[in-house]
Amino acid sequence: QESAASHTQPLPPQPPPPPPPPLRADALDCRVSGSTCAVLLLEPTRAVTANVGDSRCVAAVQRSSRDRLRAVEWTTDQTPELPEEGRRLRTMGARIMPWDEDKLSRQPVQRIWLPDADSPGLAISRSFGDTVAAQVGVMAEPVVRTFALTRDVRFLILATDGLWQFMTSQEAVDLTARVLDAGYTVHDATWQLIAEASERWARDGAVCDDITICVLLLDQARLPHPSLRA
Repeated sequence: QESAASHTQPLPPQPPPPPPPPLRADALDCRVSGSTCAVLLLEPTRAVTANVGDSRCVAAVQRSSRDRLRAVEWTTDQTPELPEEGRRLRTMGARIMPWDEDKLSRQPVQRIWLPDADSPGLAISRSFGDTVAAQVGVMAEPVVRTFALTRDVRFLILATDGLWQFMTSQEAVDLTARVLDAGYTVHDATWQLIAEASERWARDGAVCDDITICVLLLDQARLPHPSLRA
């Protein structure tokens, strides 16, 4: 006697779930808020970076034991001050100028404004969100770059603008190297960078921006020698 299960028909294939709603349709109001990003992909002999906005990836490079450890920026901060970024934004109708109160400062920050309104005043030319600024050319398309990964790269720092606002890339590399050379860990170096950046924000009297930092110490012995680069 055949079991009842033998007469059971297989269920028809189920349709795939609907795609998630776009960011601008989400409950999060991102008209005048957004985010930046820096991504690092490490492969055996190369590194690939991608960034949106002014989050930055910096390599600490030392060509020889006699050379100083140098900060090499593997990303470029995307701001309206970059000629190619400024051209794209102006083509889309953006006005680019600093805040009125910043115009007399020694280094006024150029900001992005709508053609007929003093909004949003964004200081970066690429971001996630910021849908008001997207009307005049701000976009989330990343810039992707590839670098040879060789043993002259000692460590890498990825961080948001909260670190770079008051600290140069070279200062960050020098501080990280001092902590590591003293026998401490990358975690200690990361916290030291956060502490120094926070103190500089406090001295400036400004509201402290987000400070997110990742320090990666490379195993240089496993990397190819610079002279063997393709």
